[in-house]
Amino acid sequence: MENLILSVDIGTTNLKAGVVDEKGNILSLYRKETPIERDNEGKAEHNP
Repeated sequence: MENLILSVDIGTTNLKAGVVDEKGNILSLYRKETPIERDNEGKAEHNP
């Protein structure tokens, strides 16, 4: 079985993830925007 490394970056505007093998070869990349929702008072929140 091959060892793989999963890396996840959860930021305020994007969620990013990647899978690499032990040699550093990128096997998969994923990026999804995590928009900030603001109400009429200016309060902000993320919708998980």
